[in-house]
Amino acid sequence: IYNSMMSSSIGIFESFDAFLKNFAYVDLPLATYALYRSTNPDTLEMGIRCGKEDCQKSFDISFNTGSLLALNRLSKRFLDTMEEVGNADGEEAQRLHESSSVITRQVIELPFSKIGCELGLRSCYEMIYQVIPYQASLEQMAEDNKDNASRVREIISYVTRYVTAIYLPDANGKLTNRVDSVTDMVELILALPMRDYAIIASVIAATEEDYNIEFGIPNVVCPNCGTVTELVPLDIDAEVFQRFQEQGAVELAKETLPRL
Repeated sequence: IYNSMMSSSIGIFESFDAFLKNFAYVDLPLATYALYRSTNPDTLEMGIRCGKEDCQKSFDISFNTGSLLALNRLSKRFLDTMEEVGNADGEEAQRLHESSSVITRQVIELPFSKIGCELGLRSCYEMIYQVIPYQASLEQMAEDNKDNASRVREIISYVTRYVTAIYLPDANGKLTNRVDSVTDMVELILALPMRDYAIIASVIAATEEDYNIEFGIPNVVCPNCGTVTELVPLDIDAEVFQRFQEQGAVELAKETLPRL
């Protein structure tokens, strides 16, 4: 993605690390979709199977690559933000970026435990250096808490995506002690009173609704039974690499090529 960027609303990133630190991890699917659009024709074909139980026939369909982002399933906030960012340039674009959740974090003081929960969108840099190296340890935490595994996994998903730090009160009750280790934060959140935990869960649920995106082929009609499927889901990552492999699989025998 970094190597393919021609420009951005806030200028060119001077290094790969600068790009990673300023790029929200939740934006990766859209960036992948941009790569997909820029490296494929406007119209492609795909073989699918009818989802109706008494049909299950396979057929080929043509689809427009520009229609894969399910706009009708995006939240109003997402659409409003896309429009605002798309129309911004210069100082306004820089201001929007600096006030974004990947740069500016919010600290919520939990009323019952009196600790602070720092929330924001993790950058790609944070994911690479602060989250991914600890995936095995996080998985082990879930395994060690078999009686409460579902809640531990939910907390892990919060910490790896949205909870960027926990602030503990000092002797004077001020939130000065910052904890940003993902494993330590999971343990701290797991120990919270349920009323505090419910606050974090509610904020993150609303955030996920704001940023949820889906890709798929819209309004697919089975030629055999006529069943209409509103959206056939598409894994944009898998689709990108499948098309890439198909392009790389084309081999030409040099001896059969025409000579000019």
